[in-house]
Amino acid sequence: MRRATRFIILILSLCSGQRSDHRRSSCSRCDLHLSCNCSYGELSHVPMVTDEALSLDLSFNNITVVTDNDLTGHSRLKVLNLHGNRLAVIHPLAFDSLWSLEDLDLSDNQLKALNHQWFWKLEALQRLNLLNNLYSCLGSPPLFHGLVRLRRLLFGGPTLKELRRGDLCGVTQLEELTVEANNLTIYDSGTLGDIWPLGRVTVSLHGPFLTNTSLASAMLDDVSYPETSITLKDLYLKGPESVAPLKASAKKRVRHFSFYKSETSDESVVDLLVVLDGVPVTRLNFEDITLTGEGR
Repeated sequence: MRRATRFIILILSLCSGQRSDHRRSSCSRCDLHLSCNCSYGELSHVPMVTDEALSLDLSFNNITVVTDNDLTGHSRLKVLNLHGNRLAVIHPLAFDSLWSLEDLDLSDNQLKALNHQWFWKLEALQRLNLLNNLYSCLGSPPLFHGLVRLRRLLFGGPTLKELRRGDLCGVTQLEELTVEANNLTIYDSGTLGDIWPLGRVTVSLHGPFLTNTSLASAMLDDVSYPETSITLKDLYLKGPESVAPLKASAKKRVRHFSFYKSETSDESVVDLLVVLDGVPVTRLNFEDITLTGEGR
């Protein structure tokens, strides 16, 4: 009887020890298409899900870290969404097993630095969103060098200060490029100039348009082609000098312009039309614009 009692106590202690070491929760919200929606789950760690998952949505949780074994075994995963967490640390090898990954969203987190090792094994990646983190530069060596299939790239945010020549080495063509650069202070001419063909470009350049028009002009010159659709965000246009950077795109005879979430005076609208005079513009779009002035 004593031996049986000791055996039971031993088993209970082992089980208790396993539970205390096992901090990761599990998520079973997966549909028949192997798409797992674990968003808004108040998760503090990457949960365990089936290795067969093709899509994993972990957005809007409280995840702060991705370890080297959190995603081990997910070689079939095509979509990983970590948007809107509190991610501050990602192990250099965290994504190494994600050979099939096509879409990675790390936006709206707290990453102070970007690591090129994260992307070494992601040769199938087609879309990468790095918007609105805490990094001030893309860093070196080049982040995207091995991403030969990348077609949609989104990066930048309030803390982005500089873009250097070579930062986008390896990115040769894109269907979509979004750069949030409202507070950019350093831009090497040519940084974005080797991407071709280039489909849609969205750039936020509030600060440069106000205080560093040569920087804004250099960036627009690099991304402007007749076939490229240009969307400009967060601008404050007042006076002829404020629209001067647009001359770079006008010289490249860009045909599609959009202005979004910006403020302009009625006089600057006229200045803009003067800049675009003679340019074969086929679409000029204004959305969510605040118009100031007397309307004369």
